[in-house]
Amino acid sequence: MKKIFTCVMVALMSGLLMAPQVDAQSRRGGNQGNTSVSAQRPGRGGGNTRPGQGNTRPGGNGGGNHNAPTRPNNPGNTRPGGNGGGNHNVPTRPNHPGTRPGGGGHVKPVAPRPPQHGTRPVRPGISHRPPTLAPPPRPMRPIYGVWTRPVPPPGWRPVYNRPLMPDVLGLTFGIAIGSALDNLYSNGYNVDGYGQREVYLRGVRELGYAWDDATLYFNAGGALVRSQFFDSTVRYDMGRYYNVYSTLCSRYGTPVGSTNNGNEVSATWFGYSGDYVSLQYTMMNTPSGFRYFTVLTYGN
Repeated sequence: MKKIFTCVMVALMSGLLMAPQVDAQSRRGGNQGNTSVSAQRPGRGGGNTRPGQGNTRPGGNGGGNHNAPTRPNNPGNTRPGGNGGGNHNVPTRPNHPGTRPGGGGHVKPVAPRPPQHGTRPVRPGISHRPPTLAPPPRPMRPIYGVWTRPVPPPGWRPVYNRPLMPDVLGLTFGIAIGSALDNLYSNGYNVDGYGQREVYLRGVRELGYAWDDATLYFNAGGALVRSQFFDSTVRYDMGRYYNVYSTLCSRYGTPVGSTNNGNEVSATWFGYSGDYVSLQYTMMNTPSGFRYFTVLTYGN
C-alpha cells in the first residue's frame, strides 16, 4: 500500500513539472518557422521598428522621406519665416548691421552729414548788427558832460619821438567804428552798447587794473580819437589814482601838466604827435547819485 501511494505521488509531481514546459512550447508555437537570427522584441509588428515607429518620422510624407521636423529655434535648413526648400535667409536681428527693417538688402547705415559751411550762428556785431545798440541802464555809469581836449603848455617840446599809446585794447587810433566793433566782439570784450560815435564797454582791464566801464569815442568821420576808463567809489578814496599815477610816471616821467583845485586832481603826459595820456580824480554824477571817479584817458 505504501508503494502504491509513493508511485501515485511521483506521477502527480511529474505531471505538475511537465505542465509549464507544455504551456511554454504552446506559446512559442507562433514563432516556430521563423528563421531570423535575432528574435523580435515584444511589441514589434514584425519589422525593425520600435513601437509607434515606421520608416517615416512624425510629420513626414512617407515613402522614404527623411526630412527632420522643424524645431523652434532650430538652426536647420529652414528657419522661422523662411521659404523652406533650402532657403538659407538669416532673419534680421534688432540693431544688426545687416539689412534694416523694410530694407531690400545689406544697406550700410547712413552717416550724418557735417554742417554746411556758412551755417554757424553769427555773433552779434560781426556782420549782422543793428546800426545802434543802447546800453542797458546801470546805476554806477557816469553821466557824461562836456569834455575838453587837453593841450600842452606854450613852449613845450616833446621828449619822445614816438606815440605814447600806439593803440588801446588792440585798436589803433584812427580805426573805423565798424572795424573796431568787429575786433572787440571777436576778442571777447563785453560790448555794453554803441551809438554813431561811441562804444560802451564793461569790465575791461588796462594797466593791470580792472575798470568798471570804458568808452571809445569816434569823430564825425567814424575814426577812433579817444578812450576813457572809469573806476568809482561811493566814498572819497584816491588809492586807485595814486597807483595808476605811479605806473604812468615810471613809463613817461614827470607829467607835463597837472591840476589840484580841490574839486579835481589830474596829471597829463603828451607825445610828439599831439597824442596824450591823462589821469583824473573827480566827482561825477550817476543815475544813483554822485560818486568819486578815477578816469584814465588816452587820446590822439
